Amino acid sequence: METAARASRDPDARRAAQTATYKAMYALAGHQPGYEAALRALYGAAPEAFGAQLAAWPQDVAAYLSRLAAPIWSPDAVQAPPDAAAATSK
Repeated sequence: METAARASRDPDARRAAQTATYKAMYALAGHQPGYEAALRALYGAAPEAFGAQLAAWPQDVAAYLSRLAAPIWSPDAVQAPPDAAAATSK
């Protein structure tokens, strides 16, 4: 029962973290170089690419956005898409 509850909560937590991070990025860094690439990394669950784009931004903004995005990269919050899971189990 707990596993089923966590499975439905984790995508919600990931989505909430993505939304919060997006809103903060738009307000604080929409004019920064690499903004669009950082958004692609945010929604593509690519933490290395996200961090690479934030590296050129003001340190306090990058640190804040990294904290907001942390649940997205957490193994508990991110689950493989169903197609990916099926492909790896063959």
